[in-house]
Amino acid sequence: MKRFRPLKQELTAATVAIVLLTAILNLAIGIFSSYRSLTKNVEADLKSISQTAKVAINSSLDSMKINIRSAAKSDMIGKSGVTRTAVLAMLDQQKQRLGYKTLSLVTSDGAIISSDESLNGKNVAGQTYFKKALDGSTFISSTTYSPDKKLCVVICTPVANNNNFKGILMATLDFQTYSQIIKGITIGKTGNVFILDKDGTMIANVRPALVEKRQNFIQFAEKDSSYASAAALYKQMIAGKSGLGTYAYKSGKRICYYAPLKNTNGWSFGVVAPISEMTSSIWITVIGLAVSSLLCILLGVLLASMLTKSITEPISIVSHRLNLLAKGDLQTDTVKVQARDETGLLASSLNQTIMTLRRYIAEITRVLHEIAQGNMQVKVQQKFVGDFIPIQESLSAIIQSLKDILTDITRASEQIATGSAQVSDGAQSLAQGSTKQARSVEELSASMTEIAGQSKGTAQHAAGASTSVGEVRAEIENSNRHMEEMVNAMSQIEESSSRIEKINKTIEEIAFQTNILALNAAVEAARAGEAGKGFSVVADEVRNLANKSEAAVKETAALIQSSTEQIQQGTQTADETAQLLRQVVKSIQSVSDNVDRISQVSRQQAEQIDQVQTSAAQISSVVQTNSGTAEESAAASEELSGQSQALKALVGKFRL
Repeated sequence: MKRFRPLKQELTAATVAIVLLTAILNLAIGIFSSYRSLTKNVEADLKSISQTAKVAINSSLDSMKINIRSAAKSDMIGKSGVTRTAVLAMLDQQKQRLGYKTLSLVTSDGAIISSDESLNGKNVAGQTYFKKALDGSTFISSTTYSPDKKLCVVICTPVANNNNFKGILMATLDFQTYSQIIKGITIGKTGNVFILDKDGTMIANVRPALVEKRQNFIQFAEKDSSYASAAALYKQMIAGKSGLGTYAYKSGKRICYYAPLKNTNGWSFGVVAPISEMTSSIWITVIGLAVSSLLCILLGVLLASMLTKSITEPISIVSHRLNLLAKGDLQTDTVKVQARDETGLLASSLNQTIMTLRRYIAEITRVLHEIAQGNMQVKVQQKFVGDFIPIQESLSAIIQSLKDILTDITRASEQIATGSAQVSDGAQSLAQGSTKQARSVEELSASMTEIAGQSKGTAQHAAGASTSVGEVRAEIENSNRHMEEMVNAMSQIEESSSRIEKINKTIEEIAFQTNILALNAAVEAARAGEAGKGFSVVADEVRNLANKSEAAVKETAALIQSSTEQIQQGTQTADETAQLLRQVVKSIQSVSDNVDRISQVSRQQAEQIDQVQTSAAQISSVVQTNSGTAEESAAASEELSGQSQALKALVGKFRL
């Protein structure tokens, strides 16, 4: 079961949460809006100041170019008849007028002519600024080192008079010259402008040390990762891009607008302002919003407490009464709430519900009490409404149903009384018949026992006959097998006689051929005369042997013929005997099968008679049981008749 939480606590918590969330949300939106607005203003200011700085820087650079060009137009440079001393005096005068540290004349081979002894006689032929100026351009260098190894700014321009002098005019300025240009441009308290050359070297800054050390944050970031964001922005600057970005290093996070400087050797400038200084004014807004939010929260909590009290007190009263109602209490006084809102309506509905339930329960109690007293003529007088109507209908239906049931019971009790008397008479007759039936079943059981004994004897004799027939059948089948073997042997003898007859024919042919050969030999011996007499004697003997062999073969053939005829006759007789034996075997098999069937049927009859005998015994037992049951039923029917009379008297107590 979930833990109970008071509604007042939940409403107060929800209201405070809403007020707190609203205040925090307003505070966040206010801070965000102020920050965005201030950021946009700063961005606009940076862009505006950057335009001012750009104009100032370009103007200063253009002015520096104009000044050096005006000095380069002096007619004294390269003029015939003008001494070196006069030229140096003119250069010194121009240096003083334009504020240069040095002003020197450089010949086409790079040799310096200057009143400054540290530069006089030096050669700058290999310097970039000399090459640029010699090609006809006015060149302003980044911070660099002069020929006498001092950090400075070099301005060079070609000599532009009509004296056909091939050379340049070179001036050196203080290395903080560019810083002086941007010195007066500030953003807030610490915001400033700086200038980078094409390599990322700082050539103008409000901090002179950065210019003096020729600080390069791109290179510095390779050793110190804390300057990585500044190096990334400076890389964008030296790439010639413009835009707005932020970076941070040890002095804090800054916002910077940067852009390239035209007509320079890849320079760019940046207008930077610290973000902490920019956002310092936001804290006033934050504090103001926080104070107002706190006041709103306190006021919201006070109003929430008052509101929840006005809501929860009536609900608490109603909840307490509903709790009593849930426990079955309808007698406690109803609630009294003076509110005109939903809580008042809730209390009024609860009071009406309690009064209605009181009336309904009182009516149900009255009706059930009358029914308990046996009054089936009672009626529901109270009118039920709404979903309670089915209760009224069900109660009336129960009364009518009980009335109908009791009426039917009254009628049935009378019929039971009449029927019980009839059952009693029938039970007496059944008991007498059951006694007679039991005696008849005992006699039947004795007869079945005698028949069962005779049937078992018949089954035993049939089984013995089946065994004897089986033995005879086996002997006849054995004789049949011997007869078949004899027939096979006669067939083999007949085949052998045929082969002997063929051999006799062969011998007879040999004797015939021998006789012919002997005759031929006698003829040849007669032709030979005396020489052939011995051979003639041999031929006569051979002929005699051939004649004897022919006679023996004929006699043997006659004997074989006679034997063959006798064998054929014996074979025919054996076949007929075998056929008869087969028929006898079939007859014996039929007789054996019939005897087996008779034996099987006799066994089945004996088993069935045993079953009948068992059933007769069971019937005898059941008949005896029925006889006892019939006697008990007769006694029970008399008791039932008495009970039906008592039931009729009990039902008579109800008023129908």
